[in-house]
Amino acid sequence: MANMKDQLQFKWVDLLPLGSRRSVLVSYVDSCIKFYVQLSDKIEELNSVMDAVKVHCESKSSPGELPVGAACCARFPDDDNWYRARVKDTKGNKVIVTYVDYGNEQEINVSDLRTITPDLIRLPAQALKCALKGYENKPVETKTSNQLEMLALEKTLMAHVVGMLSSDTMLVTLVDDTVTPPLDVARRMNQLSQPRSVEAKATTPVRTDPPENFSSPDSVSDDGRKKNYRR
Repeated sequence: MANMKDQLQFKWVDLLPLGSRRSVLVSYVDSCIKFYVQLSDKIEELNSVMDAVKVHCESKSSPGELPVGAACCARFPDDDNWYRARVKDTKGNKVIVTYVDYGNEQEINVSDLRTITPDLIRLPAQALKCALKGYENKPVETKTSNQLEMLALEKTLMAHVVGMLSSDTMLVTLVDDTVTPPLDVARRMNQLSQPRSVEAKATTPVRTDPPENFSSPDSVSDDGRKKNYRR
């Protein structure tokens, strides 16, 4: 067990340089100062690793309790799929793991653990920890966290690194450039938080017919949210 802990450890994808702009997929939102992204140009490679993880885990049995810090594979109970993970804490027959490519944590049964192989840790852990510019000095609120989740979760956005909140957290702006005009996520969140005056309501044009391709966050297909294990 100790040998596994010493030898099999994830490397982590490098933080992006200050000033860089990269296409990212927002994989998990905890709050405006703690959310995770994956680099878009690495997602295809990650999907290949995920396929290999599935094959590996379905042919193995649980090794029992693993030490804190151990690289492993872990089942996610909400979708029953296997992911690369790291043991964060142990509680008898339960363990808390971090899903290293997505950023979220989960308490699971020891029976939902599998060992990992050198081939499966060759790709660095893909979750990059971020904070949203403009919210770094604001109190964490459920309302703004939910707004960020609504606007950004599982979407491909352009991230611009404007600073560092801490040694492991990039301070970024997020822009959806697939729409016209491009949508700045923080600016849109500020707009949503502003009280709407009676005058503004009276003078704002209202579209009575929904656009043909109208959809809401609730109408996203199950397939489209396959890896949405947020809570």
